[in-house]
Amino acid sequence: MTGGVPTGAQRYSILRRGEGETLVIPAVRIRFVMVFLSIWFAIWTAIGITEVVTAQSFKPVALAVIAIAMWSFGWIVAGGMLLWMFSGREIIRIDGGDLEVIRSAFGFSRRRVYRGADIRDLRVEPRLWRGTPRGGAFPFMGNSRFGAIRFVYSGRTQDLALGLAESEARSVLDWLRKRLPQAQ
Repeated sequence: MTGGVPTGAQRYSILRRGEGETLVIPAVRIRFVMVFLSIWFAIWTAIGITEVVTAQSFKPVALAVIAIAMWSFGWIVAGGMLLWMFSGREIIRIDGGDLEVIRSAFGFSRRRVYRGADIRDLRVEPRLWRGTPRGGAFPFMGNSRFGAIRFVYSGRTQDLALGLAESEARSVLDWLRKRLPQAQ
């Protein structure tokens, strides 16, 4: 029988440089959401500009300030989601027994280094994978709760491997365990 369901390539890649390896996971790109948010973002920006121009005509200044603050919050969240979906990526490295996780998009990045000896309960989190994969639309604000791999560090649960399917996460977990044997 020819044909059948095509197999998808894994979403992550492993780059080998010198003695080390780096795992790179691109952001989940959901086209409908990207198009919808782009249109919404343009309209929201136009509304915001209009709001700022007409804010002087508001009699209660406090109301204008609240409206602009709410608009700004929506603009920042939607803009961050778009930045992440268009160019975001998560970079995972093991350096000297420590785990380094970098999330970057359009020149903005957030870097975290976790001491390998202090990582506990390294595991795949399968409960996140009922339904569509989630990619942590805005991973720069706080610790995203959409990572496929979780571990405990200093008494807090940490996430990584945003947007990977469970089978991909298991492969990444094997990759991590070989390089972080103390983090079982």
